[in-house]
Amino acid sequence: MSFLVIDGEHKDPNDIDTLDPSTKKEYGPFSNEEEANDICKGLIQISSSTPPSTRRALRAGTSPC
Repeated sequence: MSFLVIDGEHKDPNDIDTLDPSTKKEYGPFSNEEEANDICKGLIQISSSTPPSTRRALRAGTSPC
């Protein structure tokens, strides 16, 4: 199984369907969930200083980060 991390601006952090497609970035694929989660954590740290409306929707595989 491979894992992707999806990054972008969204309106609802709990709903990947609210991701603005023009801001979508994909990282990976990664061969294991741990590696994908490490990338995810780094992106979360970067986005934590942005307003909630521009925070990123991040997922590794099928699980939210």
